[in-house]
Amino acid sequence: MSRSSGLVKNFAVFALGSIGSKMLQFLLLPFYTRVLSDEQYGTVDILQSIGTLLLPIVSLTIFDAVFRFAMDGNTKKEEAFTIGMITVAIGTMLLLLCGIVLPEFIGYKKYIWLIVFYVSVQMFRSVTSQYIRAIGKVKLFTIDNMLQTLAILLFNILLMVVLHLGIEGYLLGYIIGNFISFLFVFISQKLWKDLKFKHIEKKTYSAMYKFSIPLIPNAICWWLTTMIGRIMVTAYLGADKNGLFAVAFKVPTIVTIVVGVFMQAWQISANNECTNYDFDEYNSKIFHVLQSVTFLMSAFLILCSKLIVSILDSSFYDAWHYIPVMMVGICFFTFAQFLGALYTASKKTIMAFVTNFTTAVINIVGNIILLPKIEVMGAAVSLALSYLFFWLFRAFDTRKLVKIHYDLKAMVLNLCLIILIMLVVIFEFEYWIFYGICIFFVMILVNFKTLLMLVREAVKIAKVCFNLKRSM
Repeated sequence: MSRSSGLVKNFAVFALGSIGSKMLQFLLLPFYTRVLSDEQYGTVDILQSIGTLLLPIVSLTIFDAVFRFAMDGNTKKEEAFTIGMITVAIGTMLLLLCGIVLPEFIGYKKYIWLIVFYVSVQMFRSVTSQYIRAIGKVKLFTIDNMLQTLAILLFNILLMVVLHLGIEGYLLGYIIGNFISFLFVFISQKLWKDLKFKHIEKKTYSAMYKFSIPLIPNAICWWLTTMIGRIMVTAYLGADKNGLFAVAFKVPTIVTIVVGVFMQAWQISANNECTNYDFDEYNSKIFHVLQSVTFLMSAFLILCSKLIVSILDSSFYDAWHYIPVMMVGICFFTFAQFLGALYTASKKTIMAFVTNFTTAVINIVGNIILLPKIEVMGAAVSLALSYLFFWLFRAFDTRKLVKIHYDLKAMVLNLCLIILIMLVVIFEFEYWIFYGICIFFVMILVNFKTLLMLVREAVKIAKVCFNLKRSM
């Protein structure tokens, strides 16, 4: 099987669990917007943002190191897993201590213990999930993702609809769902057998922490880039406006879900292929496919933005105004995310931090300038511009790692077409739906060759799965 086919196969396996489970969370958005008010949803978004910020700090992002080093033939996989579990266990104890000390000094103290347990179970689940992915247990990884989502769904319904616990029920559903997921993987894979506390070499600790610790400021900057708009919208305009911004951002999340699953498969391929002589050519080919699919998905979602938002509670309908701008920005984010895998594969994580930090600063400055003038739209524009810079910075910096040959003609043409669709939708020109659909079909023609290649690869994978191989 070719390397491209192997990548498609990995994508298909991860997609079965991840896309389905994460898309279910998106499909639950109408449920959440009806059970929670726009202000409550804005508060939930901020609380989850706090958890997202604490996760890399307390865990030292050790789960990324577990994934990378468990795949590395130079490190015993059991040692990588054990170091990961020790690290998150210590992190959990620190969180519990902070739970006692911090309530008097920070906002949202009513929810402090929920945040503590939310982060703790996320840490343990992340280590076990990344470990089984690294050692090739992709079927278990897929089943686990499905189980996690189902558990969150059931407990959210029970706690929010039956018991009327509101924000607390939302967070408790996530805590219980992640804990069930962790227990399932730990017990079904008998991971206690992989815990080897004796004879772990100090150099393994050193190598893993040297890899993971630079990712902490990287994760913080990433958090600032994605969350600063929400925090500043809340500060300037109130939690209800942040509820609109958060709902609008859920639509671009559809693209990040699909691309995120692709990145899970791509990280495995990048780690395995990074020493091959034709890695530059391989990267160029995969990136070209990524940009075509990303632009097409984003353009389609821009056209459907009003329809998507219309299924939510009416108080959230105005969120559609911000979706088109965010969708254009998310294209550049996916390109930068692709290049980020090269930092991980080459174990050069410092520049991942530098690029994220600079992007975060640009986003903060953009929000300071634009929020007072055009309110929530300012946060959307600032986010899109910061993502554009994010990709350009990484495209320039990663040239010393891999020389990707960008098809600038195709990228510029796709960008111009998606911007046209964005403008048609935002300004609602007469017959805007007709014009938007026409432009979208032009995009399909521009990317037809790539789409045809993807269909052929998918057919080959299907034949392999059903033992119907034939000579090509």
